Order: sequence, then structure tokens, then C-alpha cells
Amino acid sequence: MGLKSFFVILLALDTAWAARITQDDADDEALTLHDLADEPEGSSALEQSQNQSQVPGHDPWSVARLQFSRGCLLRRAYEIDLLNQCDPTNGTRCCATVLREKLEVKHQIRSRYSGRGRRVRAYFRSSTYRTLWSNNTALKEELAEHNFTWKDEKQECDVESANASVVLSRVEVERDVCDLDESSKVCSERPGLYCPEGHSPAYRRGFSNQRFAGSYSLSFLVANPIDTAIATAVVLAFTPTMPIATAIASGYAFKTFTPVPFDFITAAGLSAAYATERRTCKCFPDDCTYDEEADQCRVSRELSTANPYSWLPYPGTRCAKVPLSKGRGFTCNLEACGAEDFFDRRGDGVEGHIGHSPTGALLNCLAEKGHDPTTSFGVQDLLPDGSNNTAANRALLYASIGFPAQ
Repeated sequence: MGLKSFFVILLALDTAWAARITQDDADDEALTLHDLADEPEGSSALEQSQNQSQVPGHDPWSVARLQFSRGCLLRRAYEIDLLNQCDPTNGTRCCATVLREKLEVKHQIRSRYSGRGRRVRAYFRSSTYRTLWSNNTALKEELAEHNFTWKDEKQECDVESANASVVLSRVEVERDVCDLDESSKVCSERPGLYCPEGHSPAYRRGFSNQRFAGSYSLSFLVANPIDTAIATAVVLAFTPTMPIATAIASGYAFKTFTPVPFDFITAAGLSAAYATERRTCKCFPDDCTYDEEADQCRVSRELSTANPYSWLPYPGTRCAKVPLSKGRGFTCNLEACGAEDFFDRRGDGVEGHIGHSPTGALLNCLAEKGHDPTTSFGVQDLLPDGSNNTAANRALLYASIGFPAQ
């Protein structure tokens, strides 16, 4: 074997290992939907003409799915600790402790390296990513020592994420508080009502992440013959005398073996078209932006709103400050609150963090019970005082725990 062949084989093995790492990483927490299409960076049909909160993985529905699954996992870990009479106060690393660490490591991976393609590149270029992945694997093995099999528990807990549909219905009611002035086409809040946190009134097209996720499997099946037909047409355009059967076979081979994931891209485009809603006047989510002067994340509001807490992200989410590659500064991404973000007693029945953290992140991570993400105010139908979970009632709750408005 020549030296050149040796290096080619070594590179192939290393690439296969990186792909296995990122696949294993994606299997860990598949609730955020960034990896559905698994498209090349910048090519996603989803990311065009949408802001951060409309892309799957950032919207309240995806966040609620994530919190339902995490809450289920943590309950199972607590049950194991109770059965084993594990007491973390004496320094023992109980199952729940290890699970929280794993969820936090996974959160860092998702925050820094969104998308499988980016994680493959990070495997070769970033020692930070390799360290995070190594820690993630070690924690998974430590969980197994507590008889907590991550993959099995995760699959069972994903069933609970179906409850997110109820959350989406409540959020849609919160967003539907605007009227359109037909003459000026200006969208504004109705008197006495206002948009929820992290939202502004606007008249534009919406995007249903639920419809996108629900239609993606069918779109992928439809994409295969569409891409084959297009590839066949291209083959016939260059070689019109080729027999049809041969052209179809050649087109299919080109589509299948080329490094460009045509089926994924077409499927994402079809589902995105199906999920795009007509122009409407309602509250739309705002983006998280980085304020370089203050070194903090902020919610970029499109229009003024009567909500005194509109500068916060939606409950259950945070604007996380994420370092850019090669020391080029920072950006801010909207993402679900981490499991640890809900720990900090604020008042009766209120735990978690809200406002700017010392790192510059902007959080709205309050829950009735800090150890259970399913009690997050982004998920619950009722607030701790028994009132309906609405933007107006949450504003009263923020004031009651001494959190100032802006």
C-alpha cells in the first residue's frame, strides 16, 4: 500500500468516526428540529425570511417539547435515586446529578454547534467540541452505572412531548391580540391587551413549525421522485439520444451519490412551503441581538408594545451569548432554558433566573418547581397563584417578585 492510499484510508476512517460522533450526538436530544433537514449551512429553506424564533428548535412548540422530555428524564432519575436511597448531600454522585450535568453539556453543544454539518466540521477544527463530546459520552456511561440507559429512557420520554400541542394552542391565543388598520396596513395591539414577552405586533407571513415537522416525512418521500425526474431531465438535455431507462438510471445515480443532499433540501423546501402561512396581523417573535457596547444580549423589538416586559424573551427561553469562531466576538441565539436555569428561589412557587446574567445572557427561565422543567411558565396553563398563564398575569407576577419593568 502506498503512502497516498494510507492517508486516504486514514482520512476516510476519521471522517466516518466524526460522522458517528455527530450522529450519536444528534440521537441524544433529537427534540430540537434543527437536524431534520440536515442541510448545508446557509441553504436551508427554513431560514430564509424567518427570524430566530420561527426556525424549528426556537419556537415555543419546540421548546415545550424539549422541556416535557427533560422533565420526564429528570423524574425517572429521581425515582432511581429514591429506589437506591442515594443522598447527594453527602457527596454521592446520584443519578439526577449526573443527568443534570449531561443535559447541560448537551445544551452547550446545541448552543455552540447547531446542525450536524457544523458539528462534523467542529470535530476536526475545535478542541472545545471534542472535549464537550467526550464529556457527554462519559456522563452517558456514568448514567448506565445507575441503571439509567439514556437511549431507552429518552425514547420513552419523547412520548410526553406530544403535550406540546396544548402549549402551542395557548401561545397562539396570546399572539392573537392585534388588529390591522386596513388603510395604513399598520398592525397594532387591541386596547387593554398586549403581546407576550419577546414579541411585537406585525403584519406579515407566519410559519407553522408544527405543520413543518408533521409534513417532513411525507415531503421526503415525495422529494425522491422529484429529484430523480429533475436529474433525468438534465441528463437528457445533454444526451438527448440516450434511452429513457438509461437516463433515469443515470439521473438517479447522480442524485444519490453526489455529496449534495438533494432529497433533504427538496423535502425541506416542500415542507417550508406547506408551513408558510398567509400574511396576518398578530404578535410575531423578535430576534435576539448582541449589544457590543454593553456586552449583553437583547431582544430586538420591531415595534413598540404595551407590555412592560416585552424586552424579555418568551418564558422558558433565553438569549444566550455564544462566541464566534476564531475570536471574532459574540452573537446571541434564542434557545430553550437549560435545566440549571430554573434553580434559584424567587418567591412563593417561583424559582429560576430572569433578566441579564453576569455572562451577558438574557433569561426568562422561571418555573413553579425548579427541579421540574415541565412546570416552566412557558409550558404551564396556570401560574402558581392559580391565574391563567397570560402575558398580563405574568407581568403582575414579575412585579410581585420585585422584578422591574422597562
